[in-house]
Amino acid sequence: MLGQREHWTVRVPRNVQSIERAAAILRILASGDRPRPLGVLAELVGLRKSTARGIVRTLTSVGFRAPGPRLRGLRPVP
Repeated sequence: MLGQREHWTVRVPRNVQSIERAAAILRILASGDRPRPLGVLAELVGLRKSTARGIVRTLTSVGFRAPGPRLRGLRPVP
């Protein structure tokens, strides 16, 4: 009907978990002066290695991190 307002309830989470996780990984990479093995990185962030791998793969594809020598360590993009 004309003149009546529709009310929509939208649930917005406080934080987006995947972005929090990616930010934690980026912080660790930025704080170190040497490449970090994926297993160490996952442990430091408190994630399963497979989850950390997916986040790192995505960060790489969008240009936020680079593989270390021979892909054995991860480092931030200079």
